[in-house]
Amino acid sequence: MERRVFGVNGSFNMEYVGKSKVVSHANRCSECRRLKVLSSYATTRFIHFYRLPLLPWGQYYIMDECPHCGHRGVISLKKHTREHKKQLALMVDGFSSNEDDPEVCCHALQTLMVFDEAIWFNDVRRSHAARFETSPKIQHLIAKGLCRFGDYEQSMQYARKAIVLGAGKEAEELLEFCHRLKESLAGSPNLGKQAVQPETAFKAYVPLLSVATFAAAFIVMQGMVALRSHRAWIVNGSLQEYSVVLDTKSYTLASGERRQVKLKLGAHELRMEGHPNHQFTYGIPLFRQLLEKHLLVINPDAMAVLTIQDEAGDGGGSTYCFGQKVHGLSSVGHPLFSFNKKENEAEVNSRVNLFRPQTHMAVVDRLNQLGFGAGAQEYARRALAMNPATAEVVPLLRGALDGATDEEVASFLMTGCSVSPALLPWHLHYQDHFLLAGSGNRLLREYTAWCKQHPDDPAGFYLLGRVMENHTDARKFFIHSEKGQGMGGLGYHAVASDLVAHGEYGQALAYAQKAVAADPANDDFRNVCEQTLMALRNYDVLLHSTPVDSFEAASLRVLSLTLAGYHREAEEFAIDFSNRSPQWLSALNAVRYYAVGNTDAYLGLIAEAGDPSARFRQLIHAGQIPEADMELTKDENHAWWEHLVFYCAAMQQKQFDLAQLHYEKAVDEVGGNSLSERRMAGLLASDTPPELDQITGLHVDASEKALLCMALGHRFPGQDADFRKLARKYNIFPVYPQLLVRQWSREVVRDPAGLSSLEAL
Repeated sequence: MERRVFGVNGSFNMEYVGKSKVVSHANRCSECRRLKVLSSYATTRFIHFYRLPLLPWGQYYIMDECPHCGHRGVISLKKHTREHKKQLALMVDGFSSNEDDPEVCCHALQTLMVFDEAIWFNDVRRSHAARFETSPKIQHLIAKGLCRFGDYEQSMQYARKAIVLGAGKEAEELLEFCHRLKESLAGSPNLGKQAVQPETAFKAYVPLLSVATFAAAFIVMQGMVALRSHRAWIVNGSLQEYSVVLDTKSYTLASGERRQVKLKLGAHELRMEGHPNHQFTYGIPLFRQLLEKHLLVINPDAMAVLTIQDEAGDGGGSTYCFGQKVHGLSSVGHPLFSFNKKENEAEVNSRVNLFRPQTHMAVVDRLNQLGFGAGAQEYARRALAMNPATAEVVPLLRGALDGATDEEVASFLMTGCSVSPALLPWHLHYQDHFLLAGSGNRLLREYTAWCKQHPDDPAGFYLLGRVMENHTDARKFFIHSEKGQGMGGLGYHAVASDLVAHGEYGQALAYAQKAVAADPANDDFRNVCEQTLMALRNYDVLLHSTPVDSFEAASLRVLSLTLAGYHREAEEFAIDFSNRSPQWLSALNAVRYYAVGNTDAYLGLIAEAGDPSARFRQLIHAGQIPEADMELTKDENHAWWEHLVFYCAAMQQKQFDLAQLHYEKAVDEVGGNSLSERRMAGLLASDTPPELDQITGLHVDASEKALLCMALGHRFPGQDADFRKLARKYNIFPVYPQLLVRQWSREVVRDPAGLSSLEAL
């Protein structure tokens, strides 16, 4: 048998199985030239795994197979049957149209002989042999057919007739062959027994039938199970891995993981550490889920944001689900199909998606955009509860506390402030909350007790320093926090920032440099150090200590070179650095010209650089207050202190109504995230003039502090001289609006209308 081998190590092969429609005749094999019984039959080719039949791979017809050498012809059974029918049809048509044509008779005899139609062959022989008894070709063909079908006596008779009629050498060879074949059969009785016997292929189908039976039984069993169970998806919508127990089975889910589970109909219980147990009931069997496209999604921590696309599936419309532990979604997708995770709203992978960006704040922002304000706050709180030390703790705390009452803020922050070692961002929010409420004494007692309970925790001493009212004592605790494992420079930075705030730049430099040495990559540390060096006019040190890796650093380098007198070097550096981006050249040159007091050149260059505030500043310098009011009002990206600039300029021009309007806007927009910014908002909104110590204690940029003093001087004319003097003290950095503040601090303007009270505030 032909055997085709393929697969790993010959594990798969092709073999023929079964024999039907067997026709045998004695003849000489065309390959080995031996006299054998040649057989033709229909068979089926099977794919075998080793010796095990797996699948049928087509039916074939074997022609004249030799039992000795195996030589045979192979044709597709379908093709053989088609050709068989075709030739028989041509034969019948030929007899119908011209029965007396010898060529028609020859074709018929040849066709019946090739396709082993012995009965039809004998019918044609009996009806046409006498009619064409003078045709040597027909007599020869009849002799060949009779020899093929085993009637050797008659075959030899017809062969002799053909020889007499002149059939030639072929007829003589046929006569001799029939004579030898007859003698061989008489001398070898077993030759006839070599014929192929029919064989059934049923056994080959047994494995396939077994698999089909098993599959049918499995389908029936699954159908029975489908009546008593349902499918659900359990998902983790957070950034942390966690474990959960659903009924009695435990699951560990990675961040963003979706896992399919099979549950029985009825009541279920969901248990997760740190969360109350949750019971739910679900009674829709699997077959109904499939028909109704009902999807059950279980979210143990209730932090998953599910997006459901509209029927069109083009992302044009979406429905969002959030804040539930169990979501029953109708007409959205088959429960056996997965739904995908996507990281941005542009991805549309299926009808149902798990929206899971790389950060918690992306989810919080998206929930706020969708109008789920309470959901965004709850998500932020749950994210912090799962990981209080997450890298996103600062923005998450703002999101978690947005709109909360004082009692809710204090209660929530206490959950993170009770952990040791101290989680610094939690404590900073906690302290800022109570310091703004005027509860400094309470904080002093709490953190004194903390330092006694945790003497090895440097964060405790740093936090105690933040709530000390006496600046000298506070600096001692800041310095103490850097002992041992230290605070990574935070203590030194706090001392330097406090000294800078009070204008003690000489003492601040040493601590600022220590902070930078502890953490050179910290931008806040570098900023304080640069301010100190700038205030001390130590430009040479500043030039060698500032890495130029951003436009801000390049601006500082240009400013330092200019103030040090290296004007050509400043110009060359601006040109070289601007090779990265040509539009930076005008902005860097603007820094140079402002440093030397060339206001006109500065204003022209920032306009050329595309600064959106350029037009406003040009109008302020020109004293065109109404026009500046219109420009500032339509600029949505302006800084809050631009309103204070306008206020001071309008007061200088005695445009009191416009001045008051922008002062109110400054109060509304100044509220930032730091304690000093919120304190500054309080000073601006207060109806009573602040103490000078309150201003010097603010940890804000010196230029903002100088502008604040000028605004307070206008608002409280009685203390105008003190505020102007303080403004001149902090107006030391040659950056906008230094020149304006310098000019204003020399001019005294009174408010005859008494608008400084700003009763509307």
